[in-house]
Amino acid sequence: MFVHPSLPVNNLQELLALGRTTKLTYGSPSMGSTPHLTGERLLRTMAHLDITTVPFNGAANAMNAVIAGQLRLGVIAMPPTVPFIKAGKLRGIAVTSSQRMAQLPEVATVAESGFPGYEDYTWIGFFAPAGTSRVLVDKLNREIAAIEHLPDTSTRLEAIGFDPISNTPDEFTEYVKTEVVKWAKVIKDSGAHVD
Repeated sequence: MFVHPSLPVNNLQELLALGRTTKLTYGSPSMGSTPHLTGERLLRTMAHLDITTVPFNGAANAMNAVIAGQLRLGVIAMPPTVPFIKAGKLRGIAVTSSQRMAQLPEVATVAESGFPGYEDYTWIGFFAPAGTSRVLVDKLNREIAAIEHLPDTSTRLEAIGFDPISNTPDEFTEYVKTEVVKWAKVIKDSGAHVD
């Protein structure tokens, strides 16, 4: 979560205080994306702000609208924003991961900012068609994990804010199931919909 430097807030608590007295809008990559639903979950259903989402065609467009001052608040996955936060063109307000990002150690987590246990990730996973043999699935899993942990790959991923997690196919299946339940509740509670 980030803001244009002209918005007079430095952290999530200040943003929420402003949002209780001023109608805010936020940019997100698209309706139904993880960042959009993160904004709905945190800002609308948990913080009870009357806030408007402005969906864009992609994260870069949402981020650029905030950099240009067309919007003053954005919710997208943090990796693309890191260089702009470091350059002072954006101000980081909070990260939704369980720990602070190594690239932005000064930006607090949402959990540290008054929402204990809060954690949302924009994640990337690999899927195979139903019925793919377990032998092949396990082989693909091992090969992908090995690639993720090559020094060059892990260094590049970490530099842009991705945290590779190598779990088993069964662990990933369970994670996806919990994500479906979590986001279904957010959609229902927030009234989010695709226009």
